[in-house]
Amino acid sequence: MGHPHGIEYRRAHSPPGAMDAVGRVIGFLMMAVPAMAILAGVVVVRPYASMLQAEYDEACTQARVADAEAQVQANERLITTLPTDQVLTKRLAESQLPVTPQHEMIIPSVAPFAGLKRSMPDLVVPEPSPRPAPPPQWFMTAAGKLQNPATRRSLLLLALGGLITAVYLFTPPQWPSRRRLP
Repeated sequence: MGHPHGIEYRRAHSPPGAMDAVGRVIGFLMMAVPAMAILAGVVVVRPYASMLQAEYDEACTQARVADAEAQVQANERLITTLPTDQVLTKRLAESQLPVTPQHEMIIPSVAPFAGLKRSMPDLVVPEPSPRPAPPPQWFMTAAGKLQNPATRRSLLLLALGGLITAVYLFTPPQWPSRRRLP
């Protein structure tokens, strides 16, 4: 049976055009981009998560050090003003020792905090330094799941299979790897 009037014959033996090339590029990208994303995720996610955790830990430590330095400065101010401030000295003595002057009377507190131990009077507690935001939980969870060697191996095989499939299916037919033996 021959070719009917040449239409299918021309279509089958015509050189590939621009539409064929665009289709191959789109198909290649649809296969290769997800495979490269999986490969990049397997390779990059764990070290990046470790870096984020280390930065978070360092920032928390710096905030605690800043809080301690602010407390030291507040204590030094208290120590330097204690000998010169009569009211502060009196309050400190009343808080540390159960003594009160004879002409004064202490009224017990009925506030909800009455049961708590009294702290040193006029001790300035500095405002705490702002703490950093922790790394995103979803990202840390994903990095934790990539700790499993079987998961990493299967994702690497999936990415490799996707890349090989993209190269094999969407290379131009005139390339040597695509020529068929007669």
